[in-house]
Amino acid sequence: MDRYIRFARPDGSTGAGLLEGDRIAVIAEPFWEGAKRTGEELDLAAVRLLPPCEPRSIVCVGLNYASHLGGQPAPDPPTLFLKPLSS
Repeated sequence: MDRYIRFARPDGSTGAGLLEGDRIAVIAEPFWEGAKRTGEELDLAAVRLLPPCEPRSIVCVGLNYASHLGGQPAPDPPTLFLKPLSS
């Protein structure tokens, strides 16, 4: 299983990579277009790990599991709401 990560270098620049033990194989961004290795490798200890995605609004689905429905049928269409970065 591949372990994709985002990281910040000591100079503040950010990147994406594949975690391989205590090493990072740097990949070209955006990584969802395929993990194209750049040839650069970094020590995990030399970088700061970042959240997997850049902070943005999160799209949430309300009443998405049975215990929240209280015996009622699930709404159709589902209830969607946003959690903005500022919340």
